[in-house]
Amino acid sequence: MQARSTLPKPVVPLTIVRPLLPAGLLLPFPHGKCFVPADHILALSGERNYTRFHFRDGGTLLYSRTLGEMLTRLPAHSFERIHRSHAVNRQYIHTISENGVELVDGSVWGVSRRKGRKKELVGGKKIRFS
Repeated sequence: MQARSTLPKPVVPLTIVRPLLPAGLLLPFPHGKCFVPADHILALSGERNYTRFHFRDGGTLLYSRTLGEMLTRLPAHSFERIHRSHAVNRQYIHTISENGVELVDGSVWGVSRRKGRKKELVGGKKIRFS
């Protein structure tokens, strides 16, 4: 007769696999919270302690967080802060001129004087705004 072991059997750790979501934000809309991928956001504009999201379908959303806080939650390589109160998605930059940055939807976003004096990296290219 064989003696039974009183030691517990080793437990295999359970690993939880979560699907990889694209970079983006969970934002509150009138019909509930929705995940918005970063590539659906054209630009962000700061309005005091609020951030207005400008989406590629033409819609906007005002959210009660600062522009700086929203930029920390988005991928840094995707968005460029071109002004104290503006940030644009690099993949939607159409042209860059003295007037500012024109996006693919035709909107023109002003560039700050400080950014205009320096060479900045926008859209993967070193440019001079002024």
